[in-house]
Amino acid sequence: MNFEEVEQNIIFKYWRTLPRKSLSNILTSRFMKKPYIEKYIIEMTPFLDDDKLKKKIEEYIDSNKITTEEIMMFINNIMDLESDEKKKLNKIFLNNPFYDNDINKVSINIILYQIKYFRIYQMIHELIFDNKEDSNEHYYFILLFIKNKSSELKKNIRRNINFHIFYYYLQDLYKTFNLIVKFLTENNIFNNIPTTENDFFNLYLKNLFSNWYNIYKNDILEKHVNDKIGKYTKRSGFLSKLLCLPLD
Repeated sequence: MNFEEVEQNIIFKYWRTLPRKSLSNILTSRFMKKPYIEKYIIEMTPFLDDDKLKKKIEEYIDSNKITTEEIMMFINNIMDLESDEKKKLNKIFLNNPFYDNDINKVSINIILYQIKYFRIYQMIHELIFDNKEDSNEHYYFILLFIKNKSSELKKNIRRNINFHIFYYYLQDLYKTFNLIVKFLTENNIFNNIPTTENDFFNLYLKNLFSNWYNIYKNDILEKHVNDKIGKYTKRSGFLSKLLCLPLD
């Protein structure tokens, strides 16, 4: 079964079952940040076409089912802002109503991100990795994604359908994340303004895999990385710079 068949026959069908979830039974991941969820996030998961989903989100905003305060809480879940950055963010949203064009667009993208991340998060933990024995493979998938080394990515995408799914959807999610960060950058929210594609990508990685980073840093210090990834290569200048730690 190729990727398209898996997507149509397994992933999409699985996502349509997610309204069965409730706010109280979202699992906590060892490696990935738990998504902040409201009931309407779960309700909108079956809308798989992005254009239709955006229209649905806009309907929720127009009918006051989504508040400005919730949008700001979503942003704080998407990225770790400093206290003065949060104040600047609050000022922008509290002084501008949803019908402001830029606020409306970014609010839609913020909710879109949360819906997509919720679907991906559940898929990873219920479909791809559904037991404790899979934890080292999940650990390695994250390492591969962070290293972002083309040759390793292509090899693993070609030979492992689970990694192909993992990589494809996290890359797709990054596109939406980028739109949010660009809005925050243009409105001078960040103290340390991201200027390069690596800056944007690093923000995404540090937020998404915050739990994994803490485990990985400890594994480096205690020399447990090789035990977990076995024969796989662990060297990466990019990863070392991101973590500010040596890889040996």
